[in-house]
Amino acid sequence: MSPFRTSGVGRSSVREALRSLELLGLIETRHGVGTFLASTQKHPLVEKWSMFILEDEKSKKDVELTRQIHEMEAIRVISCTMTLRTLPMWDSFL
Repeated sequence: MSPFRTSGVGRSSVREALRSLELLGLIETRHGVGTFLASTQKHPLVEKWSMFILEDEKSKKDVELTRQIHEMEAIRVISCTMTLRTLPMWDSFL
């Protein structure tokens, strides 16, 4: 089943969101390769957003919770994939 169907998001909405992020300079699309996060160092929009977020204590907690959720999911995916589990970089975490 398509991830778009299970999330209730249409393909056109996702394409438009990606296009907007690319126009803002937050992602880069390389044809035939994929879509990647752009460098956010000294990006004016990222600097403004981060200052806005860091002003509010609840926003800081939301950012921390989001980070934890992403890290836990990454660990779950890695632990379920033999190829990823055998990468030497995980030795340092043990």
